[in-house]
Amino acid sequence: MKKPPTVSVGGGRYGLAVTAHIDDFYRDVATIALGVGEKHGFVLGGGVAWLVNGLVRRHTEDIDLFTDTAGAVRAAAVEVTQALTAAGYQVFRETGEEMFAGMDEDLREYHVADGRRALRLTLTRLDRRRAPVVMDVGPVMHLDDLVASKVAALVNRREVRDYIDVAAALERYPLERVLALAHALDDSLEPEDIADAGRYLDRLDDARFAVYGLGAAEVAALRGRLAPWPR
Repeated sequence: MKKPPTVSVGGGRYGLAVTAHIDDFYRDVATIALGVGEKHGFVLGGGVAWLVNGLVRRHTEDIDLFTDTAGAVRAAAVEVTQALTAAGYQVFRETGEEMFAGMDEDLREYHVADGRRALRLTLTRLDRRRAPVVMDVGPVMHLDDLVASKVAALVNRREVRDYIDVAAALERYPLERVLALAHALDDSLEPEDIADAGRYLDRLDDARFAVYGLGAAEVAALRGRLAPWPR
């Protein structure tokens, strides 16, 4: 099995016109999808957006495109799948039994493959507060909005990758700013839930970070960066 790329927390420069830390397969799929999705308000977000901003270098299996426009997911879905198919990719829609009626208005997930590799492409609706940054891959979610949505994700799901990304954000933003951005995006975040996320990190075994290529020194640095997080 191919070893996931080693994570580099930080590095890069915000506003870089040419995306540097993204695999060609991911770059091509994202560029094609954004080429037809941009007019529906879609921007690149999620883990790949963190990569292209130079914040982290870590393994990801998804491309996440977000729009803040009602009805845009359904409107763009056919165009995106047709464009990817025309480019030679195999595209299959993923449907889960847990999806509620009407959920497909704001969420579509696709399996995209080139015969050797595959990824999950997600089209979904998510509010944002800042205009996107234009990069060679297409419009990319503004770093403020990336940080805000990532902190909200960390509080709600506590995935290892979320801790990695938030620790990287703290190299550029003070903790107070990070939390303020998250609250501005999601005013339902409760202080106790934020503190729970900090306490959960304290219980996480260092080995959980190994899948993302972090060794003992990198994990120690991450924990140090997140030490001021509320507990």
